[in-house]
Amino acid sequence: PTPTPTATPTPTPAPTPFSLAWVPDTQHFAYFDPQKFLTLAERINERRESDNILGVIHSGDLVDNGFKSWQWDNFDPFLENLDPSLFFFPVAGNHDIGTQAQEYYAYLPRPFLKAYPDEQKYDGGKVIYRVLSEGGEDILLLGIGWNMWMDRGAMGWTDEVLAAHQDMPCILVIHGFLLSETGYYQSVEQMIAARPTIRLVLCGHMDGYYTHVFTYDDDGDGVKERTVTAMMLNMQRAQDYAFRILTFDPLSHAVTVNTLLLDGSPAPDYPNREPISFTIENAY
Repeated sequence: PTPTPTATPTPTPAPTPFSLAWVPDTQHFAYFDPQKFLTLAERINERRESDNILGVIHSGDLVDNGFKSWQWDNFDPFLENLDPSLFFFPVAGNHDIGTQAQEYYAYLPRPFLKAYPDEQKYDGGKVIYRVLSEGGEDILLLGIGWNMWMDRGAMGWTDEVLAAHQDMPCILVIHGFLLSETGYYQSVEQMIAARPTIRLVLCGHMDGYYTHVFTYDDDGDGVKERTVTAMMLNMQRAQDYAFRILTFDPLSHAVTVNTLLLDGSPAPDYPNREPISFTIENAY
């Protein structure tokens, strides 16, 4: 009999890189220039397919004063004009809960928080999470709102979420951290140090941009085996606003950080400063 030819195995396709758009502080848009929200949405939409953008992260201070409804009216067209395939992942900044009031009751009713299931948010949205499944693996997005890292109930809920997803690297989104006041900085850094799945941190709050790599010895063997790359971005006081596209490579676990201006062009490096766009090796 004629031997049956052996079928050539179909190679497994390589996982496709994917991206997240990271939008930092936009309170000046909400107060002074809401047209820029539409421009920002347009720029993200333009790159959605080419960069395989899955969602938009906002690291806080969406508006200047969360108790002013007209500022939310200025903000809402940003979400309304984003491509509907993109998810939105926000955290509250100090301006979103009122710099004087420091209360969440004007922030929590926002529709973008109502869209999250109750099991994915603490106390209505003071802390939120979602699992990003892409490129053959899962990543935990964890957003901790302003002052919640000092709230015992919020951090207890957070630890339950981290324990339930302990096999996933975690991206922490938090408004204030790098270059913040000493007390805030220390409390956030201690929180990160004690939670070994956190690998990336996105924050804003302070003016400018800055990146710092922390190393931790989680198993107590004297070797600092975990790196945490923390990035701060808040360029709204600069001549032109800047946002970032974070592109994840599932094969190498590198993250390419592209910083863009509102006209869509690459943000230039500033003299005597670290690069504003770069690649993080073994990022997650």
